[in-house]
Amino acid sequence: MSVYSYQLVGYEIRNCRETGWDGRPPLCEAVKCQAPPDVTDGTFEPAEEFYAYGDGVTYSCKRGLNLIGSSTIICSDKGHFRPDPPQCLLVTCERPEILNAVRIEGKSPPYKYSEFVRYQCNKGYKMEGYDRMICTEKGWDPPPPQCTVVKCKPPPAVTDGTFNPDKEQYTYGDEVTYSCKRGLNLVGSSVLTCSDKGHFQPDPPQCLHTTCDAPHIINGFIIGDESTFYRYKSSVRVECYSFYKMEGSDILTCEENGWNPPSPKCYFNLVWISAVIIVALIFFFLVLCIVYCYMKFRKPSESPPVLWDEATDAIL
Repeated sequence: MSVYSYQLVGYEIRNCRETGWDGRPPLCEAVKCQAPPDVTDGTFEPAEEFYAYGDGVTYSCKRGLNLIGSSTIICSDKGHFRPDPPQCLLVTCERPEILNAVRIEGKSPPYKYSEFVRYQCNKGYKMEGYDRMICTEKGWDPPPPQCTVVKCKPPPAVTDGTFNPDKEQYTYGDEVTYSCKRGLNLVGSSVLTCSDKGHFQPDPPQCLHTTCDAPHIINGFIIGDESTFYRYKSSVRVECYSFYKMEGSDILTCEENGWNPPSPKCYFNLVWISAVIIVALIFFFLVLCIVYCYMKFRKPSESPPVLWDEATDAIL
């Protein structure tokens, strides 16, 4: 059932004259629309001679073509259809040419109407534009983006140190190497790299007078001449006292946070003591065995002759 709208037919304003109202009385007639326009390779329904306000028609395209625009248009209160009729077109889009990028969503070409693709820049590149595009009758919307190489500002300076090369701008993957003034130690990484985040990594080093106190080894000692302090990156070798066993490394290196690795520990060597006890017991039993064998198998000494006193009938 149609909903009617009316339009004024005639003059909207009439003036009172000496002979009465001028002009003809206006009329309010129901709004009607003539048939909507045809579209190439498409049809609409229902097909009527006239359409009342609010009536609509729906367009469809031949098989294989894409309907571009609104499929349904309505008879408006102005007496014509709104919005404009659609078009029937064969819409395809070519593969987007985006250097230094990879497709992460969407299918492979060819691309049809309303299909989408999504791209991502390679590591070390940043995107200028939108990563997601839709195929339309005018091509990709929005246009394909660009992937430009990431750039870094110069790395931070360090006190008593310099870096090389020194440029106004660096690109992804560029490296700089730090060095310290003579007599100072570089603490941290000497090489920094322009990262995909747009800044240098890792953090810049420091130039310091780094020393370490002599390592304290309980039940052990330092091999060689011992000093009260050691310079950065110098190494010492340690050893445990006799009968002690080392747990840890015997070579220590002076670094920014102290000795690396930490000083080892010297534990009393129970295995060595057990071995000594076993050897002592073996020696003891060996001595016992020798004494026993000597006493058992030694040659008996000759006994003196027994003399008999016949007068007393007794042994002399």
